[in-house]
Amino acid sequence: MDEISYNFLVGSDGYGYDGRGWDVMGNHTEGHNAKTICITFIGNFSEEPPPAHQLKAANKLRKGAKLGKINSEYKLFGLSPGPTLYGIIQTWDHWSSETCS
Repeated sequence: MDEISYNFLVGSDGYGYDGRGWDVMGNHTEGHNAKTICITFIGNFSEEPPPAHQLKAANKLRKGAKLGKINSEYKLFGLSPGPTLYGIIQTWDHWSSETCS
C-alpha cells in the first residue's frame, strides 16, 4: 500500500494537509504508531526556520485534544525536524525531552 505515512503535513504555504487524518494509524515511528499522531513539516529547516504561517498552521492541528482525538495530556516530540524548527517546537506547550516510548 503506497500512501503517506504521516497523519498530517504542514506546507510552507500555511495550509495543513491530511495524510492519514485523525482516525487512521500512521506508519511513521516504528513501534509507536498505535499511540501517536504525526504532524510533519514540508521543507528543510537546517538553517532557516519555517515561515510564521506554517507554524501557525501546525498549532491549529494541535486542536486534536479539544476534538477528543488525542489525550489532553499529550506529549510533543520532535524527530529530525532540523535544528531551527527543533528549537522552536521545544518552546511549545506539551514539549517533552523524553524519548517517545
